[in-house]
Amino acid sequence: MRQKLPDFPWDALAPYGAIAKAHPQGAIDLSVGTPVDPTPEFIQQAFQKASNSPGYPVTMGTPELREAITAWAKKYLGATGEFGVLPLIGSKEFVAWLPTFIEAQSVLYPDVAYPTYLVGSLLAQAKATPVSLDATSWPQADMAWVNSPSNPTGRVHTESELKAAIEWSRKNKSVVVSDECYLEFGDTVTPTSILNYTGGDNSNILSVLSLSKRSSMAGYRAAFIVGDPAL
Repeated sequence: MRQKLPDFPWDALAPYGAIAKAHPQGAIDLSVGTPVDPTPEFIQQAFQKASNSPGYPVTMGTPELREAITAWAKKYLGATGEFGVLPLIGSKEFVAWLPTFIEAQSVLYPDVAYPTYLVGSLLAQAKATPVSLDATSWPQADMAWVNSPSNPTGRVHTESELKAAIEWSRKNKSVVVSDECYLEFGDTVTPTSILNYTGGDNSNILSVLSLSKRSSMAGYRAAFIVGDPAL
């Protein structure tokens, strides 16, 4: 299996990073995208308050957490209809293992993309196919990844592009997962969740969100998914 996996892309960037860091005015590291701002103080205080937690956590999350995620999804994602929520131990881990969990034999992913989409497909021994943003031209597959705003391009999917991905899902009865970890980082265009366009029918649609970037919590491994409760 190891021989089938691509080399970790950031390893290849290390020599260039060393050159950049030697610049007298310093360097701005845009390779991994790790947060550099401190975790907000109120979050640190909340974790300190809950630090004496010797028992195992509830896998599905506490009722309070699930209610908070549900309310947030309705308010900020535009989620309607029946949908489920599930906290995750990091979104990267979810991306890497989802094709295995759903036993996908074929996976589509953006042709310019975060490398874990491909790695997760290979771990599942699925056929991985890079595709353009235009879902009307996608081939049939068991699942497809959407990423808006995109890592690394920053491109935001349009309403028509997201609706086309939903239509592809319904036509093929395939899973579409929208990686929305950068959803709150709009520039000239305000990003919108794919759940805003399902019309309340969230079948085979998932949105994955992360606290890593928005809250400077990459080290906490905190994320969640929203969407089809059957999934």
